[in-house]
Amino acid sequence: MSTAQWEWIRVLLPRKVSNPRRTESDNRLSANGSLLALRSGAHWCDPPERYRNWKTLHRRFSRGCHADV
Repeated sequence: MSTAQWEWIRVLLPRKVSNPRRTESDNRLSANGSLLALRSGAHWCDPPERYRNWKTLHRRFSRGCHADV
């Protein structure tokens, strides 16, 4: 996603203050990974390596869905 698109949705994503290791770049990476899976129809367990752990992508996407994000 472009920087302009990210700036628009970044404020909508929840922050986890209790975990200092989670950064805004992690949120962007997860959002891009989720969009890739949704747009391409790829399986959650087959993302490119830059998206790291597929379980984390799916978990964060699911939590966002349940939280109406």
